[in-house]
Amino acid sequence: MPFVKELNALFKSIDASRLTALATCVDQTRYLDCADLIGWNKYFGWYSDAAPAAGKFFDNMKNTSNGKPVGVSEYGAGASIHHHQWPLDAENKSAGSNIVDGNLPASFHPEEAQAYCHEGNWSAFSERPYLWAKFIWILADYQSAIRKEGDKDGINDKGLLTYDRKIKKDAFFFYKANWNPEPMIYINSRRFTERTTPETQIKVYSNLKEATLYINGKKIGTAKKDNLNRMTWNNITLSPGKNEISVKGKSGKQLLEDACVWNVN
Repeated sequence: MPFVKELNALFKSIDASRLTALATCVDQTRYLDCADLIGWNKYFGWYSDAAPAAGKFFDNMKNTSNGKPVGVSEYGAGASIHHHQWPLDAENKSAGSNIVDGNLPASFHPEEAQAYCHEGNWSAFSERPYLWAKFIWILADYQSAIRKEGDKDGINDKGLLTYDRKIKKDAFFFYKANWNPEPMIYINSRRFTERTTPETQIKVYSNLKEATLYINGKKIGTAKKDNLNRMTWNNITLSPGKNEISVKGKSGKQLLEDACVWNVN
């Protein structure tokens, strides 16, 4: 605390017009006199809904911050584009999953869990305008020598993009649907190509009003977007073998479509 206060005084002497912020993951009452703003590095949700826990936590922090503005300086979850699971099950990580080389890794980071985590966090944050900022951790996977998780040692895989920036993960498109006005439609879990369980949910991120789902050319039904720009079709049973999944929707006269293929073995 003495050192942080010294730094804060230095910053203020250089430019008193700028606000200072302090990020913490422990009791904020220790640091309320150390900066103008408080930011929290908190990672709610993984295989569970982040919204209730995140909402309750930040409401409590707002009420105990002595008027200091509270924000989110880090939030997110790890994801490997090679790890997949549905339904999400933290206790039985092999259920309904396809694993690299057929082996369950020491740290299983299904892409679906990252997307679910971001959905829950953003649901809570978007309803709390008092949060002065909400920083996603992080844009792209990056090097971290101490990490032994996901599909590769030495990588922190909390990025919305892969390390080489070539592949945008599902969670990237969740934010695109919510933050970018350009009409778009995107099928989640598209890389879960090899499946052993035919029962699934099909979830789409889109800022269109509604879209229609087709499987192997057969119309399944039309769904409307919810308040987080998601469209879901529950209790879908895929056929053995190849399943061509497609969704179609309109923005004015423009037809938008996305498609992928899932195999059930």
